[in-house]
Amino acid sequence: MKETMTAEERLTAAISCRVPDRVPCAPLIESYAARYVGITNHRFMFDLDAAMDAFNEIHNDFPVWDCNRSIYFARYGPVSEKIGNTRVKMPGVELAPDALYQFHEYEAMTRDDYDVILNEGFKVLLESFWHKVHGSSPEDITEAQAKRIVVWNREIEESKRRGQAFLYGSLSSLPSDTLSMMRSIQAFFKDLFQIPDKVEAALDIVTDFLIASHKKAIASTGIKTAFIAGTRCSGQFLSKKNFERFTWPYLKKMVNELVDDGNIIYLHFDSNWTMNLEYLLDLPRGKVVLECDSATDIFKVKEILHGHTCILGDVPPAMMTVGSAPEIDDYCKKLFQVVGKDGGFIFSTGCTLPMNAKNENVKAFFESVKKYGWYF
Repeated sequence: MKETMTAEERLTAAISCRVPDRVPCAPLIESYAARYVGITNHRFMFDLDAAMDAFNEIHNDFPVWDCNRSIYFARYGPVSEKIGNTRVKMPGVELAPDALYQFHEYEAMTRDDYDVILNEGFKVLLESFWHKVHGSSPEDITEAQAKRIVVWNREIEESKRRGQAFLYGSLSSLPSDTLSMMRSIQAFFKDLFQIPDKVEAALDIVTDFLIASHKKAIASTGIKTAFIAGTRCSGQFLSKKNFERFTWPYLKKMVNELVDDGNIIYLHFDSNWTMNLEYLLDLPRGKVVLECDSATDIFKVKEILHGHTCILGDVPPAMMTVGSAPEIDDYCKKLFQVVGKDGGFIFSTGCTLPMNAKNENVKAFFESVKKYGWYF
């Protein structure tokens, strides 16, 4: 088979639920790249040039990787140590040099902080939160925000040089996930029952802040796409009643306003969203990509959203680490034949490619694209 489209053309066709020449290949690769090239994860997370060299080597070995889903710019050590909705323990700092970074969740935002959001705005609360959690001064925050954009643009430039499409021009979590990470999941869920009206009022403010932040980032990167993560606010955690009150209105508002501004939306939905899939039919057709992490039934996603929402996924992380290459091949073949049928599909990992994935499984993952991913 011969490619007849560029990576950008292929990706655009898939997003709009049309049929490209072949399925776009877009694994999310983070610290696996360090293992692949034989450097410590500490060096990978703190040495930008070394990280870019690692990504280049993987692409050289597997050029079928034509769409880069990287969020390295948000994980980069000098950035994540100063800003972020949770404290991050980093390899070679709090952890061993080859360890994977870890989120340390605790009740850093207090219940009283809702009043700060309501009376002074989310930006004020966020900056005081970063000072409390990361020890960041106003100068640290400004420097980290600028550094993130520098790293982000470097990733975009490197991707384009390799002939890849770069997927994400802005990034945030859903409003309810954002507050949940800052409050801790247990404290936030108590808030939903004990002070629901105050949470709802805060979510209105946080939503507007996040929309504005997406627009600002897109203006800086020039990539008209928005990555919106949702993990803690699916039907796996919330009843239908609470989902409809604390998740859905804010999700819908973010998507609609950003789409109206000419952007494509990537909903990076970890956890099990199977019971919430039909809500997504109320979002704009051909403007949204649903990224599954293998907890959501991707075959049910195909059944419900085919022709309306592009589907991205979904080789399970566990399969990449403890499965065999033949098992990877069989599962990938099924994804191409079932989920990829008639277009609207982007082939990827379920969330991120695990740091300890077997190299032979990664090779089988990429080779499956050439074996099963063609439409013409």
